[in-house]
Amino acid sequence: MRVARNLIILSALVALIAVPVSAQDFEPLPTEPPALFPKARISANTNRYDGREINGLINRATRSAADFVNGRKARLLSIAPERTVSRAANDWALEGWDAVVISGGFAPDTILYARNNANTSFLDIGQNVPCVTTDGIPDPSGTCAGGPSTLPFNYMAVSFAEDESGYLAGIIAAAAAHNGRIGIIGGTTRCETCNRYMQGFELGARWLRPEVEITKAFLADDDAVIGFTDEETARAYAETFIDVHQPDVLLPAARANNLVIHDAACDAGVRIVGTDIDLAARYPELAECVLTSATKPLEEAVKDAIFDFTSERMQPVKRYDLANDGVAITSEWTQVQNLPVDLPTRLQTARDEILAGTAVTCPDFCGKPKVVEPAPVADDEPDEGEGEVSTDQG
Repeated sequence: MRVARNLIILSALVALIAVPVSAQDFEPLPTEPPALFPKARISANTNRYDGREINGLINRATRSAADFVNGRKARLLSIAPERTVSRAANDWALEGWDAVVISGGFAPDTILYARNNANTSFLDIGQNVPCVTTDGIPDPSGTCAGGPSTLPFNYMAVSFAEDESGYLAGIIAAAAAHNGRIGIIGGTTRCETCNRYMQGFELGARWLRPEVEITKAFLADDDAVIGFTDEETARAYAETFIDVHQPDVLLPAARANNLVIHDAACDAGVRIVGTDIDLAARYPELAECVLTSATKPLEEAVKDAIFDFTSERMQPVKRYDLANDGVAITSEWTQVQNLPVDLPTRLQTARDEILAGTAVTCPDFCGKPKVVEPAPVADDEPDEGEGEVSTDQG
């Protein structure tokens, strides 16, 4: 449980990425603190399902940014599940906090709380453009007719293109899969950030090697406690998965359970792919097993979001992607023996395609589990002369 996520009631939104941010796309923090909120009350709420590592990054960034803008001492809280995280942000808004940084919350709830608390800014970390109506109301139908401009003025979503870095990591995994087998273990089917990593990873692997064998499984369907925090179950599951499927490379996307899955894979001699953080740098004992990590600069993004709030530069959605160096992959793969000699060229080609918008790094249901519609049931006894009943849905 070493990957942690923090919900922060603060003057900042966290964009989960662990690579340097391009100066031409994001303005650096000023050398002098802004005077707009010299006594800003800043708090951070994080989701325990993300683990201590991620939550620690967000907390450190929140404290640092709060000090920088001369804010009052930040309040930090780590709870679960996601709706409780958002509710805590609402409670702190009612107490008069100027900004609430939320990591691992439930965007539909947070948007409604923002509409009802105009004096508090809600900085929602790790959220893509929320699904809302043209009136900016959360849309459970999934139509999503509204866009960023319809969101409450005091709400900001910090978005990360996990699918793009996952895509590049998938290419490296396919190149390193000498026996043609890749494994993916997710926490639950409902984790959108996890799904974006997984979906991009699979598409990237098949871009390089369409025939590669990819086995994907989840620790739980909808039980977040098992999927994200039950280390004993996660380790046992990973050991069995590896024993049965014999993957050459394994991608865990199970939040706080990631580390024990990494440990199990490394013990079995399987190469691993990290997410969110630079896994080899943070855990040197795993470095020999790490093929690459798909990273995002969490601390930088949180600080950036807080400064945007204090400088009245909040925007509805702030996105970190490959185009602004907001996501990246680490270079451990360059030290791996027997990889295709043209792999650097292929990676550059894939990167160029992503930047040009011609690469499909995420399916239409990006971040969501794929729902397979059942085929219509044919009549048991078609009327004579009708011919064969077709199940083709067009």
